Amino acid sequence: MNNIIAICNTEIPVVEYQGQRVVTFAMIDKVHQRPEGTARKRFADNRERFIEGKHFYLLDSKGMSVFRTDVPGIFGDGAQTGALITERGYMKLVKAFTDDLAWDVQEQLVDGYFRAKAQHDPLKMLNDPATLRGLLLAYDEKVLALEAQKATLSAKIEQDAPKVEVYDDFAIDEKTLRSVRETAKEINTKESEFRARLVSNKIIFKNLHGNYEPYAEFIERGYLRLREEVINGHFCRSPAFTNKGVIWIRNHKSFRDSFVLDPVIKRKAA
Repeated sequence: MNNIIAICNTEIPVVEYQGQRVVTFAMIDKVHQRPEGTARKRFADNRERFIEGKHFYLLDSKGMSVFRTDVPGIFGDGAQTGALITERGYMKLVKAFTDDLAWDVQEQLVDGYFRAKAQHDPLKMLNDPATLRGLLLAYDEKVLALEAQKATLSAKIEQDAPKVEVYDDFAIDEKTLRSVRETAKEINTKESEFRARLVSNKIIFKNLHGNYEPYAEFIERGYLRLREEVINGHFCRSPAFTNKGVIWIRNHKSFRDSFVLDPVIKRKAA
């Protein structure tokens, strides 16, 4: 049987998992003299505030089987899963417990239970079969979770690869690049108005030399390039739209309503 410790004249077993002391919901209800299920309900009501591995450990059926072997009598025989609450999780859980008994219990439980473990010899912890099994089980679970995430990410990358390749082809093909003037003409709007909207929407900006350049964000997205060319013997750099960028700008909410429709389109719209 586990060691027993008294907290405010209430005896509870010493439960350790992965080298640290933990408590169950039932143990919290017992020492705080609260109705059964109080701690569990508070945890469920605030579940998003608790981080697994930091505030609590959740044991599945396999973990419960191992835990019952090493630490018997903590969970009922019918329980398929179990939660073990760390010191940090306990402190978050009992924030709403403000009666006189709660203050005494918190102090004794923290100093005489949770932190008393810190005084133990680390070598003894490594020689404890229960601690080692818990560490190995947690490691296996983390490895499986990482492998699952890797597989999901690889599938996503493979699925999106064709789309990325198409857009990249558009972006790097210098022959398909359009200047601001050419793009404005293609979407049937005035160049001056189009350029002003590009500036006000922080798509392009005027550098210290008075030349326009696209923001890095839109270059990375493949919408624009900084085209370099020599005009009349002078080296010039100017923003240029890719095919992908032209499609994007046509559907941009700040530009969509400003396009000047040509007469044919106007007659069809009418």
